[in-house]
Amino acid sequence: MINKKLILGLGLATILTSCSTTKSIHNLAVPSGFESAVIIPAKKGMMSEEAIRKWPQADISTDSIPGMSIDKAYQFLANKKGTTIIVGVIDSGIDINHDDLKDNIWTNSDEVAGNGIDDDKNGFVDDIHGWNFLGGKEGDSTPEQLEITRLYKKLNAKYVGKSEDQISENDKSEYAYYQEVKKDFDEKVDEANGNYQYYQKLQEMLRKGDLVAQKKLDKTNYTIEDLNTLSPEDQNPFLMKIMSTGSNVPDTFKQLEGGLDHYGSQVKVMYNLDFDGRSVTGDNAYDIKDTSYGNAHTIGSIDDEMHGTHVSGIILATRDNKIGMNGIAKNVKLLSVRAVPDGDEYDKDVALAIRYAVDNGAKIINMSFGKSYSPNAEWVYDAIKYAESKDVLLVHAAGNDGSDIDTAENFPNDSKDKLI
Repeated sequence: MINKKLILGLGLATILTSCSTTKSIHNLAVPSGFESAVIIPAKKGMMSEEAIRKWPQADISTDSIPGMSIDKAYQFLANKKGTTIIVGVIDSGIDINHDDLKDNIWTNSDEVAGNGIDDDKNGFVDDIHGWNFLGGKEGDSTPEQLEITRLYKKLNAKYVGKSEDQISENDKSEYAYYQEVKKDFDEKVDEANGNYQYYQKLQEMLRKGDLVAQKKLDKTNYTIEDLNTLSPEDQNPFLMKIMSTGSNVPDTFKQLEGGLDHYGSQVKVMYNLDFDGRSVTGDNAYDIKDTSYGNAHTIGSIDDEMHGTHVSGIILATRDNKIGMNGIAKNVKLLSVRAVPDGDEYDKDVALAIRYAVDNGAKIINMSFGKSYSPNAEWVYDAIKYAESKDVLLVHAAGNDGSDIDTAENFPNDSKDKLI
């Protein structure tokens, strides 16, 4: 799953903090014992918007900005000849027509675009720039359940209403696992429902406060000073807080809508036992040999699936074209593989996506997604080993929740027991 940034509850940035167009940069601590080995120039001050946008290019020793030293790397490589490689990005949809990406897109020269024929006989019809394992119509988004939901539904059908003394010896281990999954699922559903209802209450509170303020003040646009002239019973605490921090009603409604969309998707789709997002592919998601599915529509929904485009831009947005940002790498071609829905990816899709990228020449594969459950992890593990056999580097996200992935489950990974 791809984690989306969300401002939660009364922590709305425009409510509790003032907005600023600059960020502070402070002295960085040097680890104890390394004081003589590390020289970091002291710097305090404000970073401009341009510096913030370009921070990955910066170098800590020359710019006093803890970037990735990209500009410095290119200075070192200035007189060296590069070799073009293919980078496979397994993600949500990628806008391969984006002005900052379109010049760096991999093209399958053995395929004839749009003729409906698998010209190169690789099993994928018209895969000119990659493959879409999520299926669906061109431009469609792909909402999906979380893996825990799919897993709970399967196990619950077998064990619901049964006590431990009714379980055979052969099923006791699975039954114990079901209890763990059920506990986790119930807690997550309760949390999602609670957050969704909380946002609904905030939205309704703001709506009522705004209507009262407009009526009492006889104006649609008002200030905190205007609200202070109202009687205490007409002063909505939430509205007062919003206006006192310099924010406004329309922007706050928009942020609340974002929260409702986020948690609404969890309630209505991700934790919904009856939702079936897989119906568009026409395959059996639990049969690794059923590979005739998907299509060549790798872009997906540009509005709803920005993550793949974002990731690809960091990797290889055209450098020095005065459009957007400078990507980290040049001399690279993007092979787009769409396999990550708005929910949890299927193990089958991930496994086949890795193999597809490897078979089409990718030397590096970026996988900025992950999940805590993986019922068919062996398929992905085998695909990772296949990539290794072809000397392909896989880069996988560690996750956004700060978990210790030496112990916490985080898939996909290349270790069956976390020991190798």
